[in-house]
Amino acid sequence: MRISNSRGDIINLVQNGLLLDIHSNEKNRVKGFIQKLATDTGWIYNETNWVWSGFKVYKFSKSDFEKEELNLNNENYQNIMQQNPISWAIGKAGGMEFTLENPDTLP
Repeated sequence: MRISNSRGDIINLVQNGLLLDIHSNEKNRVKGFIQKLATDTGWIYNETNWVWSGFKVYKFSKSDFEKEELNLNNENYQNIMQQNPISWAIGKAGGMEFTLENPDTLP
């Protein structure tokens, strides 16, 4: 289930006061998938263990060395690490992807 598009705009969620709920159409689609997995695998689907409402969404910035026109070296790596990335991965030769708390920060 996607909660944002490639531009970072919220999708599949609806406003409920100050919080967000998963849109009923998307909720039903995902529940159907979970129930199918449960049937096919023998897992037990317990609906009370799933939450579909009352979410707060945070926006972060995802980038990579290629987009930032950086070479993967110790100095550039250390500069990113000093920004305390939420996640990072070196996935291809000479490249690194990372996610920073920007524009939002976690509580």
